[in-house]
Amino acid sequence: MSTLETLQSTAPATDKLAGRVAFVTGGTRGIGAAIAHSLANQGASVAVGYSRNPTSAEHFVADLRRATEPHGAAASAHRGNVGSAADCRSTPSLKSSKPMAAWIFW
Repeated sequence: MSTLETLQSTAPATDKLAGRVAFVTGGTRGIGAAIAHSLANQGASVAVGYSRNPTSAEHFVADLRRATEPHGAAASAHRGNVGSAADCRSTPSLKSSKPMAAWIFW
């Protein structure tokens, strides 16, 4: 079992971050993915950023939705480059009326 699988299966589900939005760049792989799952398990709506593989990102988000939906929260993936000001301005977290829980650059 990978570290991510262990985190997904053992993370307690709480509503600590209910009503909050988190945007995790690089959130579909490695530590970014683990952070995204942790935030989702705490009730946050989670947007993950990716730059290369839309198919992999969509598969990740489908899995992430299983953690967010019981809290009434959402999950989404957004392609972009954090080095681009235009890409950063177009992120859903900046347009959301919900308060930010976190904006994590990974």
